[in-house]
This record gives sequence, C-alpha cells and structure tokens, in this order.
Amino acid sequence: MRANPDARVEVGDQTVNVRAVELEPAERDEKYRAQAERYPGFAEYQRKTDRVIPVIALVPDTGRERRPRRRSRHRQAR
Repeated sequence: MRANPDARVEVGDQTVNVRAVELEPAERDEKYRAQAERYPGFAEYQRKTDRVIPVIALVPDTGRERRPRRRSRHRQAR
C-alpha cells in the first residue's frame, strides 16, 4: 500500500476511488484499541510482537470521479 496507495473499493452500488493513508500514532492507537475491543485477537496479535502494527485508512480521493458499479451477469440470485 505504501508503494501504490491508490485503489478502488465498492461501497453499496458505487465504486469509489480511495487513497490508503497510514494513521498517525495517536489516531492509530485509538482505532487499533477500538478494533481490539471488538475483536480480541487484534490485542493478542499486538502483544505477541515488538513492532507497532500499522493501521491504514482508505480516504476518498475526490480528484477522481465516482462511477456506478457494473452489475455482474454471473451474480447469483438471493
């Protein structure tokens, strides 16, 4: 993600261009703590390592256009 931070993600029926941004330490700690509360395995993983596990935010890239997502012809019926 550091080498190529630009990506496209699907949100509902929209395709959104985003940029991956590594969170600064204070915000990273806040977000990681919240995730670890939801999923205790995250806290355990951090305890098992000396390194700080980075947290990446996907930020909408407003410089590129949003496009409706194409419906797949191979989508299964619900």
